[in-house]
Amino acid sequence: MDSYSGLWRIVKPKKERLEEALESLRMKQQILAEARAKLRELSEMIARLQKEYEEKEFDNLPGDCLIATGFVAYLGPFMSDYRDNLMDDWFREGQALIWIAKLEEPNDIQVVDTGQPGFLKVMENSLTKGTPILVHNVGEVLDPSIAPILDKAIVKIGNALVIKFNEKMVSYDPKFRMYLTTKLG
Repeated sequence: MDSYSGLWRIVKPKKERLEEALESLRMKQQILAEARAKLRELSEMIARLQKEYEEKEFDNLPGDCLIATGFVAYLGPFMSDYRDNLMDDWFREGQALIWIAKLEEPNDIQVVDTGQPGFLKVMENSLTKGTPILVHNVGEVLDPSIAPILDKAIVKIGNALVIKFNEKMVSYDPKFRMYLTTKLG
């Protein structure tokens, strides 16, 4: 019995340390499992976004091929310095969006795309608050809701200015400005 008691005094602290180590291991494994789950989730999101990006790139592929073909066909015979200058001039095209956004940045400009969900709501808020709005990627056909804005069909009722927008009358702030940009050539 004495030998058991003596051995127990030696084994008991080791057993307690073993239990503590096992509990610590379980906690670390749980943290590792959570981190792996998050990593898997983020990897799936990255793969999905990469696929979307590649699909968007393919949307522009026919136009890019056409431009490259035209460039090679018509500018091929020229010297490389001249071609580089032409490319620099060409890259400056389409900079209106950036320039207008920088110009109106202090006025809290709203930049929207015509295909963006909530586009008309953003437009209505800009009309009432008097903040400028930049509508980019305008196609060949404009949304008929913005026709009264283009026509400046503003009506004064009492002291208030109103405009018919999106089938309803909304207040109009005279500080409102609308910019339209397109990639159509």
